[in-house]
Amino acid sequence: IVLIILLLLLCVGVWVNVSAKPSYRTLKYTEGKAPFLTIFLLDGLKNYIFMEQLKLGNLPSIQSLITTGTFIPKGITSFPSITGFAFYPLLTGIKSPLSGIPTTRWFNRYMEKEPFRNYMGRNVDRISKDIRADTPLLFEQFNSSYVSTFNSLLVRGTKVYRTPWYYATAKFQDHIWYFKLLKLTRYVFGSRICKNWFEFETYNNELLIHDMIKNKPKIQWITMPSLDSFTHIACGSAKTETHYAGLLVHIDQLIG
Repeated sequence: IVLIILLLLLCVGVWVNVSAKPSYRTLKYTEGKAPFLTIFLLDGLKNYIFMEQLKLGNLPSIQSLITTGTFIPKGITSFPSITGFAFYPLLTGIKSPLSGIPTTRWFNRYMEKEPFRNYMGRNVDRISKDIRADTPLLFEQFNSSYVSTFNSLLVRGTKVYRTPWYYATAKFQDHIWYFKLLKLTRYVFGSRICKNWFEFETYNNELLIHDMIKNKPKIQWITMPSLDSFTHIACGSAKTETHYAGLLVHIDQLIG
């Protein structure tokens, strides 16, 4: 029975990874030309842990970006500051309430068909269709150049890369019984089937680098969701914050 469950999980994983990589490209594109832009979005970044690790010197890559660039410690975000919805001003320069949607989960009483919207999980692609079509995202400003996004929500005008299977194994391997079973495959296959958060972020960073070398994207956007997702599912404790800080340091190494 255990083997059957593991096989079913593996089949689901393969199907999810294969089917969850849509492309919103409608035009032919060419390799981007300098200057290039790579955006790292650290989802769920806690300010007090970030500042603490920064002062301890544990985030040298981010510190280098601060030293050579611009650092805005008290920026104003959207309300509610939810993943996806809060990305809109970064990609348009326009506040989120004018995006055409009120938040990441909402109910439209005027819609007869599928009035409930939840842009997390399986319905992640709907947000790019529901936001205003008359306001282009940053990606669409360079529609003749190759642009890519990784594990993000607002992806209109980009080549989309997502790794939902590895995201699920990282998030649930210590919390749901059948993912705990799947975690046993690590003794045989290492991290090829079931990854933890550190391995998940490393894997996606490798995809980003491969895409950068092969396709020369004008813009790359990578959402790094481990900090946010780990916080949501883990219990609040000193151990949790230690693990969170370790993830943040690891992400800094990947950025470097």
